[in-house]
Amino acid sequence: MELRDSTDPFVKNNKASVRTGRKWRAEEAVDQAISRLMHKEVVGRTQSGRAGLGWGTATKFWSKASKKERKQLVIEEVVRSEEDLYKIKALSQPQQGQWTTWEGVVNRTIKWSDMWKMPQARLSFLIRATYDTLPSPSNLSQWYGSDESCHLCNAPNPSLQHILSSCKTALAQGRYRWRHDQVLRKLAEVLEIADIFVSTKQ
Repeated sequence: MELRDSTDPFVKNNKASVRTGRKWRAEEAVDQAISRLMHKEVVGRTQSGRAGLGWGTATKFWSKASKKERKQLVIEEVVRSEEDLYKIKALSQPQQGQWTTWEGVVNRTIKWSDMWKMPQARLSFLIRATYDTLPSPSNLSQWYGSDESCHLCNAPNPSLQHILSSCKTALAQGRYRWRHDQVLRKLAEVLEIADIFVSTKQ
């Protein structure tokens, strides 16, 4: 857009090509974004979700936007389009796209520094457990056709959710409570150390 909308006629008419990746081309993405923005102006203001009509910030239309605002609108539209493509691809993957069906999930920001400090085995378990790619009996049955029952309740091909939190026998034996108590004990140790540190500083 910087080249196309330049005030210099030589730059504007030069039609320089912008080199990008093999699968994504900047010129096509910009043209499609502008086309969608103009179509949105024809459709007019719409409301999505459960909010009432007129709720939220009014949409800036393409014809009434300044040069700077048009650039920002195109950037936002390109990003939105790419995110939609990622979601479509995720929906087509039953296993890796499970996160698209999550509801009521609390956002958690993990920094790269935290990931580097975390033991590799724990990090691997967390990521694979999140996307349900651990070799649980249900996954092994789906991948290799094997059959295995739960060692506690004999449920056929138990899933990861069954193993971690849904086995009735494990619940009756207090296994889940023991695991939670261990987490609380660790938290108590950390809080106690922090309390001692603050007390000594005072």
